[in-house]
Amino acid sequence: MKMKMKLISIGIWLAFGMVAVGCNVSPPPPKDFPYTLMLSQQDLPPGWVRLGGSFPEVEGAVAHLVAYSPEPDVSWKAISHRIAIYPDEAAAIRAYPTWEEWFTPAMQAVEPGTFRPLSSSDEYRFEYLDVNINGQPVRSFTYLQRHKNMIMLVLVNVDNDYITLEEFIQVLEKLDAKLQTSE
Repeated sequence: MKMKMKLISIGIWLAFGMVAVGCNVSPPPPKDFPYTLMLSQQDLPPGWVRLGGSFPEVEGAVAHLVAYSPEPDVSWKAISHRIAIYPDEAAAIRAYPTWEEWFTPAMQAVEPGTFRPLSSSDEYRFEYLDVNINGQPVRSFTYLQRHKNMIMLVLVNVDNDYITLEEFIQVLEKLDAKLQTSE
């Protein structure tokens, strides 16, 4: 009987632990977050709608993530934009290599000159991977940039139907300009 009670007790604690982990509550959004840095509908081609936003936990930083799509019911037709703001530039420099984990060896660098940040001191990577989604060829782009104490990550799938590479470059230019004017 003691063994059975002990097993039940362990089971209850395991269940409680799983519920507690599953109910991990994110901190409330900061009131002073610079929302003007984030991707908005005005930065995108006509017809895009916001899918949502969140404040994901990023070690040592305050981060915000937003996503947009021209067809919300088609999950791969989307763009996501994340910014992490670190307390200072040194912290962002130290964190940058962990963000490079978004890239894989299978990816290829975008042709030089396609896009580069306005500030020559910004670190950045711009790569793509050709994939096939539901029988449709798609080029999946990953763009990472560190500007001072901020790190920006943009993910998009380009199929020339709902967004072209040229339109995506225009989006990057707008996002980069927002970073450059933030102080």
